[in-house]
Amino acid sequence: LTRGTDRAAAISKIAATEGAAMSAAARWMGRVAALGCVACRNAARGKTPAQVHHLTGYPFRGIGQKAADAFVVPLCASCHVELHRGVESWELANGKQVELLAQTILDLARSA
Repeated sequence: LTRGTDRAAAISKIAATEGAAMSAAARWMGRVAALGCVACRNAARGKTPAQVHHLTGYPFRGIGQKAADAFVVPLCASCHVELHRGVESWELANGKQVELLAQTILDLARSA
């Protein structure tokens, strides 16, 4: 009986930890998206609704895996699609993803 109780407690603790981590990631990505599309803001197109884009082509992930939720930038649907169509050309027109990540982090720090 003790062994089962210990196991249940351990499972509950793991679930609570994972739930807290998921909520922190969700809050982070929500704050990022709320900034509006970073590419549109930089191009003086104003604040457009955004979704989060996980950086691609950088060593922030393993092969076949998306980048961690910390490595996201806010992009509108149009910019997001264009970036995935051609990362190199999109970055030439809008800036390197890693630079936009740094800008996003600074923007969040300023808004806190």
